[in-house]
Amino acid sequence: MEKPNTKIDHRIKSWPQFFQPMIDGLKKHDMRNMKDRDYKVGQVLLLQEFDPFGGGYTGREAMFRVTYITSNDTPCALSSAALEDGFAILSLERLSADTVDASPASDQLAFAFNVQFTGAKSMFDDFLYNARRDTALARRRDEVLH
Repeated sequence: MEKPNTKIDHRIKSWPQFFQPMIDGLKKHDMRNMKDRDYKVGQVLLLQEFDPFGGGYTGREAMFRVTYITSNDTPCALSSAALEDGFAILSLERLSADTVDASPASDQLAFAFNVQFTGAKSMFDDFLYNARRDTALARRRDEVLH
């Protein structure tokens, strides 16, 4: 694995349930919207763990290199039937076993400040996380049922 001094081409959000398997080496691909960014083989991505229900970036980051792109432009046997136009599956390789702390100093400070407050704040954060998650799940359930 390479050292984390490689140029970063894209900084992208990664939800915790996808980020951790990437870190563990169990998940080696990521589906992305190509309309947002012009991904290319060889580019370096900085995946930044982002909790959509808990309030933002967690501070965990890691670098990956794009090794292959499956899309309607570079198809496999079923990609034209399975992938919507503008979406692609990026094959990725981890560049470093260490997580990278490449966030701006202000983000690092804010994260460190948040880590200092455990106890009541942590319980409140857990409550908010669960409430947001439960609300989102209820909305999805209602959309499916109606």
